[in-house]
Amino acid sequence: MRKLLLLIVGIVFLVSCTKDFLSLKRDMKNVVPQSLEDFQALMDNSAVINLNSAYLLGEIGAGDFYLKDETWNALSSPWVKNAYNWQADIFQGSQSDIWNRMYEKILYCNIVLEGLERNKNDIHDIQGYNDLRGQALFWRSYSFYQLAQFFCAVYDKQNLEGRIGLPLRLESDIDQKVGQSTLLQTYNQIVVNLLEAENLLKEEKPIIFGVYFKSRPSKIALRALLSRIYLQMQEYVKAKEYAQKVLTMQSQLLDFNQVPVKPVKEYTFDIFGSTNPEVLLYDVMFYNSVIAQSRLIVDSVLLRSYEVNDLRKARFFTSTNGVDTTFRGSYNGNVDLHGFVTLSEVYLILAESSVRENDIIRAKEIMNVFLSNRYANSTIKDISSLEKSALLNFILQERKKELVFRGVRWQDLRRLNLEPEFETTITRKIEGISYKLLPKSQKYIYPLPDDEVILNGYKQVER
Repeated sequence: MRKLLLLIVGIVFLVSCTKDFLSLKRDMKNVVPQSLEDFQALMDNSAVINLNSAYLLGEIGAGDFYLKDETWNALSSPWVKNAYNWQADIFQGSQSDIWNRMYEKILYCNIVLEGLERNKNDIHDIQGYNDLRGQALFWRSYSFYQLAQFFCAVYDKQNLEGRIGLPLRLESDIDQKVGQSTLLQTYNQIVVNLLEAENLLKEEKPIIFGVYFKSRPSKIALRALLSRIYLQMQEYVKAKEYAQKVLTMQSQLLDFNQVPVKPVKEYTFDIFGSTNPEVLLYDVMFYNSVIAQSRLIVDSVLLRSYEVNDLRKARFFTSTNGVDTTFRGSYNGNVDLHGFVTLSEVYLILAESSVRENDIIRAKEIMNVFLSNRYANSTIKDISSLEKSALLNFILQERKKELVFRGVRWQDLRRLNLEPEFETTITRKIEGISYKLLPKSQKYIYPLPDDEVILNGYKQVER
């Protein structure tokens, strides 16, 4: 059965590479897994589950890099060109591969959840059953969360009235019509399912053949994700609580004093983050050549924000042509960008949420540990005298420098633009024409793919 299932899954993946996403969904409808081994095979299909996260959409628009005019003109994907300068019509009537890939993950999760429920009386491994249900709830929630960062308005807890959410597909039936939820319903679904999964996932990290299997979600990864989500929701007490839970389980940061500077054309970190204690889950952004080292040029203002004694500058960036600076610091150890919450992000979430809740002492304690692993020995910035406002500013600057090209900056821009003191305007120039993304712009919400609007009658965002 397992070999047959893997064959079917392989065929499904090939079908998913075509533009006809309905073909994929109809093929998946014929998959009938029955055993825990079958369900785990679906969840372990890393080509579907661990790849193609949606955060590339944010990286293109967040302003941390620029393209030369000739590079922009040579881009073969119209949606990438349009996202780069924040055009109103991103997809120009075509399907969105990223949208389709995310709902493909959701489809896999729904098949597993329904299959587990259907076969629960024949499954006697209760711990294995619970863990698989937790995995499926985790990936579905994480997929909804990613989609919400691009196709929904920012979560503003003071202004949720009338905000449209996602189509929350909770069943595998492709013929079922699913309307748009509200933004509050979308986030409630995400959080409720993650809280359920927290009680289902195994306490220990998944170990296979003696190796920490980072493709599968663990309890620590789930708690890290919840800390990110609660920060986005401005629920700082809960963000602090979950960040602290993570650090109680694991707190070892990479000491960049011990991370060697590689030759110019090599990536700094190990492949897939397999030995990196800060990597909690293998997660790869959707790939497009726009992020290739030969194209991506790091913003000079961002580069200047790294001080001389900041060890990240030489480890995150390099110049392959002696002139332009590009990025080589992905925790995936190659050109693929890593998108999941890292342990260093958890430190920064705990520091920010602590200072926002007036726990200044705790915020400084956490930041001192963090800084000691990022700056050259004996050159750590003294933050002991910083008051609340200055400390918060400092933490946010460290977030921008630490979490560069990890899918976080777009999320931070959206939430921080709700606060006047942190509003940011991004400017890009192409062939002499300046384009701006203003703090309150509707262009922080991507339009739904036209086929989804036409087929399902969804309300389209005004950009």
